Amino acid sequence: MPIGGLDRIRALKSLARTGWLQSGVPPGEAETVADHSFESAILSLLMALECRKRGVEVDPLKAAVLALLHDLPEAVTGDVPRWSKERLSRERPGIFEELDREAVRELGMGELERFVDEFSRMESPEAVVARVAELASTWLQATAYEERGYRTEGIGKWAVEEAKRVAGLAGGEFGRALIEALATLRRNL
Repeated sequence: MPIGGLDRIRALKSLARTGWLQSGVPPGEAETVADHSFESAILSLLMALECRKRGVEVDPLKAAVLALLHDLPEAVTGDVPRWSKERLSRERPGIFEELDREAVRELGMGELERFVDEFSRMESPEAVVARVAELASTWLQATAYEERGYRTEGIGKWAVEEAKRVAGLAGGEFGRALIEALATLRRNL
């Protein structure tokens, strides 16, 4: 792996998430991409363990790795706002998946490309857990900012609804286990 790739990854520790900045959170207080990835990984691990208790076959460590790496491409692309992603994806489906793969290769970490792809496609139980967990992380951060007077409730509401939608798509016992894990998380705050 080239040293430049590590420098770019370290930059994620100071790259503020764009949505928070657009919501008026000052740069010095805004959650970074690395903060979000770390919390997403922990939540993913906890949610996957909860799903396993309910009989769902899911690898908690793999789910945590997928969550940890889900924003790795942002070391190259930056944090593209949801508004832009939605519009560009409608115009050119698959553009962000393609850019993510290129970004991981540019970092000299092509062997991690499969994890980023798996997360994007959400074709495995672990990827679904990781996606719900990263949305839960966004919701938790929005809630923390709301309590401090920032107008982030729209982001928080979107994150919860999207997490429920993704969990619902999983269907069956897996979907129910994810929704219950999300509800447990909400109750424990």
